[in-house]
Amino acid sequence: MSTSISFLSDPQYGKSLVLFVLSPPGIPFDATEIARNLYGKREVTIDPITLPGLAPKNGFRFSDITLHWPDFLGLAFEHSDNALFFVPGKKKFQEIRRESLLQQNPDLYAFSFFRFHCPSYVAPAPEEEVRTPATASHTDEPAAATDRLRSTRDALSALLEAGWSANAVAKTSGINPITIGNLRHDRQKSVTARVHDALLTLRKDFDAGSVALPARKKNGSAPRKTAAAATRPAPAPKHVTDTAAPHDEPRYIAVDADRLDALLARLVDTFTDAVSELERMKKLI
Repeated sequence: MSTSISFLSDPQYGKSLVLFVLSPPGIPFDATEIARNLYGKREVTIDPITLPGLAPKNGFRFSDITLHWPDFLGLAFEHSDNALFFVPGKKKFQEIRRESLLQQNPDLYAFSFFRFHCPSYVAPAPEEEVRTPATASHTDEPAAATDRLRSTRDALSALLEAGWSANAVAKTSGINPITIGNLRHDRQKSVTARVHDALLTLRKDFDAGSVALPARKKNGSAPRKTAAAATRPAPAPKHVTDTAAPHDEPRYIAVDADRLDALLARLVDTFTDAVSELERMKKLI
């Protein structure tokens, strides 16, 4: 069958491209038609691929996996360059965004992942745009992919060393927290151009001062009350007898209020990050 592809914007890809393909369950499609639309009559290698934590086959259903729908979409879009939906009636593949899928019923789709590789393809040079390393990294050749992963990790490490938390990086950049955690702990073996560009842009904007370091949440009321109580002068000692009332006035010990406030703030941050990490791990079980 002859099909077409409709992208939402001008696609940028090189010799290799990873696509996340959705289709109606039980409706077959020909991946070679995708290759023909992308690379013309050039020789193309098409490899069905799987992702960590997903079903080890193409055409799998949402019931075959154990992830929540938002988490699954996060992984799918982080590991692919584009997402296409096959429209049988129109015989075409239509690009679709993650935001459009979040509100839909996942049981209406079957899912597949493909890597297309065309050694003879040369991407057209942009007419008025100077190609930067971040733009050129859309190719998935081994050397380029290694450099992209290294620069992505360097950007994340620089942000963390500057005082950013992993949660703040994920929220500000729009990257899935699972991907940030994998990069942080060296469990990510490759990254897409989308993740690479987002982290490098965040680091650049932060270094330039256009993005401020997010303020970490603090439990403001409890430390202030404690500090206020700690600054009260200790009451004069009373003569204690066997007949003293059971509810004597409490005694206070003078402490450094600023140091106490800083200590409590660090403890709150530590346990908040730990709880968030455990919640994300729980969703993957």
